[in-house]
Amino acid sequence: MTTPSAKTAVPNWLPQRELSALHKSLASAQDAQITRLVAMVDSLRDRGVIDDLVAPFRERLAQLRPARPLRFIRLLFNPLDPLIVPAPRWRPDAPCIPRTMLPSLAEAAHAAMGEEAARIDALLAGRTTRDVAVIAQAGALLWPCAAQALLRAAVPAGWTRQTGLPPAMFGRIAADVAAVLDEVLALQGLWAEGEIGVPVRLDVLTAMLRQVNGARPQALGLLIALILARLPEAGSLLRQAAVGIGGNAATAVRAATEQAKSSLLERLEAEGGMEALIVGTDLAEAGAEVRRIATLLQGMETDGMGAFHRVEQLRQRLDLSCRTRFTTGLHNEFVRSLESLAKPSDAAAVMRLEEAARGLRELAAQGRRFGSAEVYEALLRQTTDAVKAIVPGGALSMADKVRLVEILAGPDEAWALLGEGV
Repeated sequence: MTTPSAKTAVPNWLPQRELSALHKSLASAQDAQITRLVAMVDSLRDRGVIDDLVAPFRERLAQLRPARPLRFIRLLFNPLDPLIVPAPRWRPDAPCIPRTMLPSLAEAAHAAMGEEAARIDALLAGRTTRDVAVIAQAGALLWPCAAQALLRAAVPAGWTRQTGLPPAMFGRIAADVAAVLDEVLALQGLWAEGEIGVPVRLDVLTAMLRQVNGARPQALGLLIALILARLPEAGSLLRQAAVGIGGNAATAVRAATEQAKSSLLERLEAEGGMEALIVGTDLAEAGAEVRRIATLLQGMETDGMGAFHRVEQLRQRLDLSCRTRFTTGLHNEFVRSLESLAKPSDAAAVMRLEEAARGLRELAAQGRRFGSAEVYEALLRQTTDAVKAIVPGGALSMADKVRLVEILAGPDEAWALLGEGV
């Protein structure tokens, strides 16, 4: 008997030969062409296999950062992104969600929510992924409501066509996703605190584990995988939480934690898995992503998962991915922007340069942990020299140059430049 999978999820609406040829021609596409392709795909209601055309460009899309329509499905799964995997990598017992399931789950939640869904659609109308405030406002309404809706949702008509799975599996998967969505707001509080250096709170973590174990113990692996992907430093606290919970629930938490770690390790080891997370990440977030992965690998090594050799190989890939993202970010998002500045430049253009400089500095700080300090220092030095070389009265004012040099090279270099100007 074969195990159900999502590998045969969507029928090919184009012949495979034509799809292959289209992929090859798009591989060399220019940035503007990729942006237009994504806009075309985003405009389709039933995207099917056409959606796969976007997959090879996820890394470049992270660098181009085009505004994407803020639709119901995109907002619904925004906080669960670390759990979403390509269909061939999904197994029924794995704590992850195949991408092919997202349209059906979103359709089912939308239908079951009724007027609440219409209210959220109105909030999202005309909005894009750059509308951060709207994401927070609409998400706070959507995620708890969708969690309850999925528990009563009917199997959507396109479920088997889109996923390749029997209708009987919908209820189980929908309930697992619902249990995690119900904890998203609490998780976001921990994530926000983590970003400003506040340690993960054991009481909040324990409360979430108790809640999910009581309502849907099968979803513990999904919840813990999401926690570790965003807050890998919580690994040791998960053990403390299990002890505090006690009994059979403690055993369930420990087993789910091992399952989640194994799934995250497989995600990183998959072809292009590590690279997609670093090279395919917004420059402003790349340094934090490197830190999270490094912390996760360190925790796995400390836990004695018997994966020392695997962890070492992943560290090497992390080092290479970090240097690659730094180099592409330096060239595409800083140097190009610097070269294309108008004379005089507008405030928005300078702010984009400063944002890129901060991203580069943070990425370099994280990359040095793997022994490539001289590479980052040399590239940052060249970049700082390029900023200094801009003539007075050119695209940047002296104040702009000092700020950029301070971000890239530190206050001593900025003071030296300021002294030269004086």
